[in-house]
Amino acid sequence: MKRVIAVLCLLALAPPALAGAMAADTLRLRDTVDRLASPAMAGRRCGSPGGDAARRYLESGLRDLGLTPAGTVGFAQAFTVEGERLAAAAAVLVGADGDSLTLTIQARAPLRRSAVTRLRLWPNGAPPPACGPGEALVARGPSGREGFQPTLLRDRAAAAGAAALILAPHPADTAGVYARYVHRLSGRDLRLHRLPGDAPETPLLWAAAGGGSRLFSADSLRAGPWRLDLPAGEPFRLAGVNLVADSPGGTAADGLLLVAHYDHLGAGPGGVLPGADDNASGVATLLEFARLAADAPGWRLLLTDGEELGLLGARAYLREYGPPARVLNVDSVGRATVDSPRRIREPGAADPRLMMLWSAENAGGDAVRLRELLAARDFQVREARGPMFARGGDHAPFAEAGVPGLFVCGGFHADYETPRDLPERILFARLSDLAAALRDFAAAPCR
Repeated sequence: MKRVIAVLCLLALAPPALAGAMAADTLRLRDTVDRLASPAMAGRRCGSPGGDAARRYLESGLRDLGLTPAGTVGFAQAFTVEGERLAAAAAVLVGADGDSLTLTIQARAPLRRSAVTRLRLWPNGAPPPACGPGEALVARGPSGREGFQPTLLRDRAAAAGAAALILAPHPADTAGVYARYVHRLSGRDLRLHRLPGDAPETPLLWAAAGGGSRLFSADSLRAGPWRLDLPAGEPFRLAGVNLVADSPGGTAADGLLLVAHYDHLGAGPGGVLPGADDNASGVATLLEFARLAADAPGWRLLLTDGEELGLLGARAYLREYGPPARVLNVDSVGRATVDSPRRIREPGAADPRLMMLWSAENAGGDAVRLRELLAARDFQVREARGPMFARGGDHAPFAEAGVPGLFVCGGFHADYETPRDLPERILFARLSDLAAALRDFAAAPCR
């Protein structure tokens, strides 16, 4: 048996001609990305007519590939999203003396409307202090020399019991890292989302640039009581739909779940956000994988909805189906990119063959083998580290549930979440090679 497994591994690592496999079809890949990122799809926002159109197109594609429906109704797994439409994107922090400061809100799920009666300083680089009822943490943004993960900071604040986390500018941030994050928030949709039954999130609030530094005054932090006024919200509900399909031969007990989200952000202040790379590229890759891997051992495709609303489709799948044996997430894989968001605008930094690979600690030999398969197809494979990769995709809920997880991502580029994320900027040779590498990976698991 060991000899058979070794032979299968060698065949999987061999070039396609040696392994006797079909070649990936760049025309199919191009057609899928063109259709998903077309104006008719209007950005594929979850619960929108464009999102519904994308789902119908993909259901047809899954049928044409001869895949086995594995949703709750056909290929579809419907789930409910609860939301809150805020009247404004700003909250107001009011001091005991009546002085006030306007704060910008960042959240994807409904806010935890807890009373805030006291502020506590959270020094940069220190663990968050434990908070009692009504206590909010105040922290500085980045100095410009270190990485900036605001959502991770909020999670740490929530774990410390904080009712809210307030970020203010760092005086040493001459590079304007904090200001760019606040500016990026200015065009965000005012709708917040969660699955029914999920707890509301601790608010992450941004002090208005130029006015937040006084929060770090010892007198300001001692003065109390404080009051945090969050904007009014109107509740709503919408429907999300995942698509679930099994290989023609069905699935296996240790089968691989391959995930890509098909939703995007809809429209922003600059117009429709096509989402060609994020994540029409990943969906096209998995559809092409499914064509190539029809004879491979049992695997399952999961095309999620609601990823952009907070990984809701992946969370809904876990609730309905439970954890799979293994998971591999494919997201934003079609562009010449860089390995760090701080290098996006460096001349010549983009690498058309860069591929980032994140792996859970329990992924075992899967991570080694996938890295080898990608390198065999001339990808420049970099290890993805940090919370942006660990938590920034549909693999995260599965990894939190203990599932051995992998995440394949191209990296970062300046067109991310902008109207410039267009099909004509996708490098389809990347998608072709990735689909073939994933076929080889699924053909002979060597764990």
